[in-house]
Amino acid sequence: MKTLILVLETFLLFFLPPLSIVAGFVPKAAVMPLLWMATLYAYIILRRSKSFELLFHFDKKEMGVILKRAVFIAPAIGVFTWLFYPELLFTFIKQHFLFWLFIMLLYPILSALLQEVLFRAFFEYRFASVIRNRQLFLLVNAIIFAYIHTVFGNAIAVTFSFLGSLLFMTTYQQSRSVLMSTIEHGLYGNLIFTLGIGQFFYHGA
Repeated sequence: MKTLILVLETFLLFFLPPLSIVAGFVPKAAVMPLLWMATLYAYIILRRSKSFELLFHFDKKEMGVILKRAVFIAPAIGVFTWLFYPELLFTFIKQHFLFWLFIMLLYPILSALLQEVLFRAFFEYRFASVIRNRQLFLLVNAIIFAYIHTVFGNAIAVTFSFLGSLLFMTTYQQSRSVLMSTIEHGLYGNLIFTLGIGQFFYHGA
């Protein structure tokens, strides 16, 4: 019975929403409402669990790791944008400064935080005991997270999400804190929008 519930829950939370959007049954505008509803469900389940504690503490040591990684990864994303999409570089901040500022302030809270609760904390709660091999666990989580981003209809969103998931889940597992993985997620999300390639994660241009 528990296996059946897990399979059904996984299908409804992680597989059906993107499939419905890609197939055209649900509009792309439903992406965020669906995320909010799925995260609310995950949050309720986690809070009611007596065997799992949802933590939001700040980990100074892990923050150092995040920043050290960013020293290499952030410039790499910048170079990628400059090489392959030079026409987009910083155009968003130049053309839509107030909207950019709005995203800088709210993306970490209204998007990154919700994704981390759902795809890191809740995912581990449900699958850590099912997928015991750590590398396989990280891979499955990254594949599902990348699959979710197929709703944007481009390889950039899928590829970056796959790689990002490997980072964010690693940070979550090392710190046991949704706050820390959210900080890292928000950092790169805001960087991507600032560089000008955020449109690949917004309307699938």
